[in-house]
Amino acid sequence: RLAIAAELNFQKRGGATSYTYETDYKVKYDIQTLYVSLRIPFYWYLTKPSRLAPYLLLGPDAGYAFSGDISLSQPGLAISESNVSINNSNYNPYYLGVIAGVGARYNIDFKGFILVTKLDVVLNWGLLDTFSHSEHEGTSTPTNVNAYQHQGERYSRGVEVSLSLGFIRKHDMSACRGF
Repeated sequence: RLAIAAELNFQKRGGATSYTYETDYKVKYDIQTLYVSLRIPFYWYLTKPSRLAPYLLLGPDAGYAFSGDISLSQPGLAISESNVSINNSNYNPYYLGVIAGVGARYNIDFKGFILVTKLDVVLNWGLLDTFSHSEHEGTSTPTNVNAYQHQGERYSRGVEVSLSLGFIRKHDMSACRGF
């Protein structure tokens, strides 16, 4: 059974890396961002409708980073610690990507309502570079470009786990059976 649903999500995304610079310096680089995103995944349910329904999902994901931090630790170098908030000069706030994964939906009866719980594990494949336009134009120096590709590209990619909760009145459930 195939279904489609639009979802508005608030997500925390991030990534960290560490490496040795010039054989002596241990460098740690971390980005944590808060996004609002709109996903429109296709769901392929693997069983007939029941209380527990496992599924596969695939679809586009578009979002905007509204808050976050970039931190850098490199003991022994001239700038040993740096922590900056993301802004238009050091981070591209727009996000566009594709998600693919697995999940399960479980419905719980609750006093005239149905509590819909979903657990998803998806691979998020970001398509837009998260370095800002000013970093690419050279008017702002990227924070720790060495932590990423030498061409100066940084993508939001990785595995995401999400738990979703929703209440639907039993009276309205027939309109939502496909989701």
